[in-house]
Amino acid sequence: MMSNTGATVSHHASAHFHISPTVAILCTVTVYLLGQAVGGLVFPPIAESFGHRTIYVSSTFGFAVLCLIIGAGHEHLIPVISGRLLSGFLSAIPATVACGSIENMWDERARIFTVHAWISSAVLGLASGPPIATYISTSLGWPYIFYLAAGVTGICSILCLGMQESGHPKYFERTDHHLPTAKEFVQITMTQPIRLFFTEPVVFWVSIMGATVYAVLYLFSEALTVVYGDGFRLSERTTSLIFLAFGIGIVPTFLPRIYDMVLANKQRRKGAHMEPEDKLFGFYVAAPVLAIALWWFGATIPPLVEACRHGLRSLRSCSSGTPPWSSTMSYQDISPTHT
Repeated sequence: MMSNTGATVSHHASAHFHISPTVAILCTVTVYLLGQAVGGLVFPPIAESFGHRTIYVSSTFGFAVLCLIIGAGHEHLIPVISGRLLSGFLSAIPATVACGSIENMWDERARIFTVHAWISSAVLGLASGPPIATYISTSLGWPYIFYLAAGVTGICSILCLGMQESGHPKYFERTDHHLPTAKEFVQITMTQPIRLFFTEPVVFWVSIMGATVYAVLYLFSEALTVVYGDGFRLSERTTSLIFLAFGIGIVPTFLPRIYDMVLANKQRRKGAHMEPEDKLFGFYVAAPVLAIALWWFGATIPPLVEACRHGLRSLRSCSSGTPPWSSTMSYQDISPTHT
């Protein structure tokens, strides 16, 4: 949710700091996502070495502290930029490490709906982030967005103290279990992902398409303000509610998972495991739906004012393309044979 509040914050911060909207987006959105990208490479091997529970507790606590720093230091730009960068870095943990926790706790069949529910909740957070941030910033001021986030993640940090390690305890007690050396760590975090990206077609295309889908979601956080605010003359609060259409689009995305479950049951009766290529059905559905929805949305923006309702329907279709892609590209489902 916090990752998609950056555009709302940038609108208010640009006037507060007397900077251009482009610079404000760079300081609140771009740096956050850059930190998240780096964290996505670094944290998974750390979690495998030290355990998931420790990293969940430390990251949620650190995220809460950073949100407090941003809120308290909102009079200066440096605390905002550094806080967004580091909080984005820590936010990569639920986006990447959570997949490993799900893999440890559920088998292949159970992961189909478990991963999808996890991805759907992430998309719901992206959809609800802008309206929540808009209503808070217009009522109390944009720093209170971070105060609220600090309180919520602080509570999550306390709750994480009661978690049990999702990995098998005996794995960390084994005598041959050792912390990776610097060379091994670089190989795991950099060399192996790059090798898989360029040598495995499934990983390559899933990465490209998945990145495109999420890029569109973050692009809309800025574009919809222009389309519905300037084009349809809607107020800032009303425009922010348009993002809830993404949440509605989650509902039909459970249908491809039914096919995946049927296929998983079929493979189980044969005594075989599902291959990565067996889990691409969501892509076959989502790719044309997303392409048509984006074209539809582009064709129905002003000056075709009367077509506003069609634009809303296309946004629901856009969000329908996100969870199938995300569920398919989760690490344990894409490349279980390449670890």
